[in-house]
Amino acid sequence: NPHFTKINLSGNGLRNQGIIAVGSYSIVSWPLQSDFGLVEVLKKHPKISSLDVSDNQISQQGAEALLDLLRTVPSLKQLNFSGNRIEASMRLKLKSALEANQKAGGAH
Repeated sequence: NPHFTKINLSGNGLRNQGIIAVGSYSIVSWPLQSDFGLVEVLKKHPKISSLDVSDNQISQQGAEALLDLLRTVPSLKQLNFSGNRIEASMRLKLKSALEANQKAGGAH
């Protein structure tokens, strides 16, 4: 079971499908063929602390999945989602959830 804490997928063309997976989808040529998108995969890695999904044409649907990830994985304290098509109200929700994780500090 590999352990990783930081993932940079900036500019990889993930779109919403890569974040939430609609049907079977291979993320950035990873050897991953499943019905799970990036968010579902990362929920199984509770030590993830940093994720960069900037410039991936993610919109509201993908942002909602990222919000769910932030709320499910409190160790995620850095999330770069810039350069995507996420509405201002959702950006505020993401930033708020991120701040909550950061305030949680090292508490487990």
